[in-house]
This record gives sequence, structure tokens and C-alpha cells, in this order.
Amino acid sequence: MGKLDGKVAVITGAASGMGRATALRFSKEGAAVVLTDLNSQGGEQAVAECAAAGRRAVFQRTDVTSEADIKAAVDRAVKEFGRLDITFNNAGVAGVLGPIEIVAAQDWDRTMAVLLRVAYLGMKYSIPEMRKAGGGSIISTSSVAGLP
Repeated sequence: MGKLDGKVAVITGAASGMGRATALRFSKEGAAVVLTDLNSQGGEQAVAECAAAGRRAVFQRTDVTSEADIKAAVDRAVKEFGRLDITFNNAGVAGVLGPIEIVAAQDWDRTMAVLLRVAYLGMKYSIPEMRKAGGGSIISTSSVAGLP
């Protein structure tokens, strides 16, 4: 019996790195998982690994800067597995670095869209479904760029 038996999770950035490792761990602990990413090939491979652990998992191609895509990922969890208990806002990019006077506004906007907007949108669409399920957990990875 796993710690997450009967739970349903959505994980952004799940085709590689921490997102993929989390999807595998959640699967091994009993959760059904919706893996999201722009990398379809990596996402499908991660789904196969989750399935090999004996759990249900699906891949949803998702651009985390798109409100419609985040909503679709949450909707997919509810459609496929009947509920949502966990959202892991994990997708990220290295982001724009450098002195403020040389950072282009469009690069700043993209960084904020991926690193901050994903957490906001993940919460916005997850909370109503979690309330219906009687509660849940939202986990958001932060960027090392926030450290001095």
C-alpha cells in the first residue's frame, strides 16, 4: 500500500528532471498521474515508466504559459481519473540572466510567464477541483534565480 493510493496528480514539466522523477515516485506510491510538458517524446516515455510501475498515467502536451493548456491538464485529470488531489507546478526554464540594463523586456516576460504564471494558473484551475474532492496539495518548485 502506497502513501498516495487513490490520489490523482497533475505534474508540469514531467518529461524530464525533477518532474519525471516525481511522476515516477508518485506512481510508485499509488497515484494516478497526468504528466504535462512540451516534450511529447519524453512525456510518453515517462508515462511508459509510470505504467511499468503498475500505475495509471497519461501524457498531456502542455504549454504552461497557456491558460487554456493548464485548464485542459486539470480537466484531463478529472476526466481520466475522476478527481484531482495534487498539483505539482514544476515546469521551468533557466530564464533570462544578466544586468537589468541589457535584459530585453520580451525575455523578462517569457521568464515570468514560465516561472510565475504556471504557479498562478496551476492554482487557479486546481483549487476548485480539489475543493470538490475535499482538499488537496499544491506544490510549486521555485527557481534558483531567486537566491542572492
